[in-house]
Amino acid sequence: MLLLKNSNILTLFISLTLFSLPLYLLRCNKSSYCYSSVPFTFLELLILITFFLWFFLKFAKKRNILKIGKEIRSKIPLILQIIFVVFIFSAGLNILFSPDKVSSIGFYKAYFIEPFLLFVVIFDYLSEKNNLKRVFWAFLSSSIWISLVSIFEKLLNYSPFNALEYASRGRVGAIYQTSNSVGLLVGPVVVLLISYLLYLRKENKGGIFLGIKETNWVIISLITVLGGLLASGSRGAWFGVIGSCLFFFGFVLYKQIQNKFLQKPIKKVFIGLIIVFFSVNIGFLFNINFVIRATNKLSINSQVVPRLCLWESAVNIIKEKPLIGSGLGGFATENETHHTCSQEKTTYPHNIFLNFWLETGIFGLISFVGICTWFFFNLISSERLNYLKVGLASVLISLLFHGLVDVPYLKNDLSAGFWTILAISLYLVNQDSLFKVVVRRLPPVRFRR
Repeated sequence: MLLLKNSNILTLFISLTLFSLPLYLLRCNKSSYCYSSVPFTFLELLILITFFLWFFLKFAKKRNILKIGKEIRSKIPLILQIIFVVFIFSAGLNILFSPDKVSSIGFYKAYFIEPFLLFVVIFDYLSEKNNLKRVFWAFLSSSIWISLVSIFEKLLNYSPFNALEYASRGRVGAIYQTSNSVGLLVGPVVVLLISYLLYLRKENKGGIFLGIKETNWVIISLITVLGGLLASGSRGAWFGVIGSCLFFFGFVLYKQIQNKFLQKPIKKVFIGLIIVFFSVNIGFLFNINFVIRATNKLSINSQVVPRLCLWESAVNIIKEKPLIGSGLGGFATENETHHTCSQEKTTYPHNIFLNFWLETGIFGLISFVGICTWFFFNLISSERLNYLKVGLASVLISLLFHGLVDVPYLKNDLSAGFWTILAISLYLVNQDSLFKVVVRRLPPVRFRR
């Protein structure tokens, strides 16, 4: 009975943590209302409480730490375990090369260690309880309430936390200090809600909550999230939304094609487009100086040039230190001595490839790409069309597209959200694999004459 009650408390804390993703802005340091020698945020506190509560429940059942680790590892494919270790280890190693090691340790625990702990808790919770709906809606809730705040700020013509940007550009930031922060959190949720709506209708799984069908709740949430995006005015987020929706509906159409001879060339074209996409982006970034000269000659929009200069500075650091980059949290310092033209002042270079290369080194970048690649292809590899799994794969597309001009991971809420998506995805991939194994083991049915 006690374990059952504690299990309910764990469910509550997982839900509260996911609902509170944006509340990392509540920080405790040496201030009048909260004093601590080690700075931490409200979100970090929730993650750690949730993790240790989960660990207490597991230890009460297993009575052995090694057994707990073995059980978790048995549910994660070996290749994925290796990629996870390389990713987290690379980020930790880059602390040694950071110009500000104290800050880099804070980044490491907030962007890598704690989100991974949350991944472990959510993945094991889903595997044990199969309570996908609770986790899914808890994750969506943070984007929904941030969208509601953004809409109200736009209606009230008042954005207190983002006053300067709102005064100059009319873009609200909810509780954030920039409107892009709203788009980074909310953008990927659009395709996720669309996929979940189609999933509920196809599987006929929608129930009733507060007298309203779940499908109607999804539609209301989708309208709310789109309203929040419009209020924020984040162009990068819309770029991600468009890219993810194009992939989602394109893949659904591809799965509807029954002609296998037609599917093969489409698959080859898709893989070819991926290769071209990455090649063009890498070529663009490493020839950025020629692009800057061209924009100066053509008198391109002044808002574009500072971002190009930022990328040029990042590439210059990479050419000088190709293996380690700038060190974790070190770009702002390194940038001061590597830029060649006027640019915006920022902590990161605002490009997903440059972000990880500089912050976690070349092996961190490779392992991050490896994580996304493994999940992407495993989510879309099912023979039977699963809208939710395709939606989760489309979230990775959204992060990639938005990440070409922004930072979709290196923030407390975004890193925790990313690992939550991975936990849900791995749970669904495992469920599909288990179904295949069960089907294979079923004996053939024989009918007597």
